[in-house]
Amino acid sequence: MLSQRFIAPSLLLKALLIGCLSWSALSCNRPQNEPPAVTINKQRVNFARRTFDPAQPPSDMPPLAEGEYAACDSNFLSNATVAGQSRQSDATHATISVTHIKMDLHLNLTIWEPNGAT
Repeated sequence: MLSQRFIAPSLLLKALLIGCLSWSALSCNRPQNEPPAVTINKQRVNFARRTFDPAQPPSDMPPLAEGEYAACDSNFLSNATVAGQSRQSDATHATISVTHIKMDLHLNLTIWEPNGAT
């Protein structure tokens, strides 16, 4: 379960790196004073604090490992859309220019603490 929490952010990081490298390589013909067409829609963090009875933890709570008394459950969601234009140079080649990148970012965070915790 822990590895799943790191897979999505690492895939997003790789996609962003590839996108940035592609953006700089494909946009070299664009005028220098033209700002990049990038839209990032970062939603507010969806934060929740929940308490539980350690003798009977709820079923939707992540399992606690030995020695743990509380938990932090995070879920990072992202969606990226890339738009572009192609210009055919001959029958088998074309140049593609990235015209816009749109990203939506969401973070759901839940803190689980036992009843009466300070």
